Amino acid sequence: MISSNDEVRIGITIDLDVGIFSNGLQQNIIFLFDLLSKNNKFNPYLIYKGEGHKNKFVDPYKCIELNSLFQQEDNFFDVLILMGYSLSNAVLIKIK
Repeated sequence: MISSNDEVRIGITIDLDVGIFSNGLQQNIIFLFDLLSKNNKFNPYLIYKGEGHKNKFVDPYKCIELNSLFQQEDNFFDVLILMGYSLSNAVLIKIK
């Protein structure tokens, strides 16, 4: 359970192989991330697949590559928003 003083860690999936301007969903993911970032009660991260390091619209310090989630023990999230792509139940259990 999250206490009122804790930041809520939020993971939002995004597929950076799809261009940011190729469809409205990609843009809305970035807008949602920006909105959550402006509230000090939330600590959002983009869980990406694709070429994240080449994208100028996302903060590389707030991005986690999907494959690297399993290499670090502290990658857990209080909330997962599956917008850019879905995750299997096995993956969800590991990072929730």
